[in-house]
Amino acid sequence: MPTEIDFRISEPAWLNRSQERVTQKDIAKITHTDNVVVSTTLKELQKKDFISRQENPVDTRAKCVFLTEKGAEKLQHALNIKRQKNEVFIEKVADRSDFIKQLQAIVSD
Repeated sequence: MPTEIDFRISEPAWLNRSQERVTQKDIAKITHTDNVVVSTTLKELQKKDFISRQENPVDTRAKCVFLTEKGAEKLQHALNIKRQKNEVFIEKVADRSDFIKQLQAIVSD
């Protein structure tokens, strides 16, 4: 079962499906996660066939991370669960308009 860190690290790799090159270093930066943690997690995700890594044609020292079909299916499933949980949370908010205003204030800061 994928962990929270697996999910956080594989989510940026999903961008790769739109032909953007995402490297391990990019993932560490995007997720604010230590390079060693990212490297270890990517190795585990690769063992599970959720991602593949290929040499970056621009910088051969770096590896580009690609989500596999199996990884894309697992990620989509996780995103659906996340969306459902968010919907349940929002349904329980008594004053939605006030809650949305508060969230917008947080985001605009």
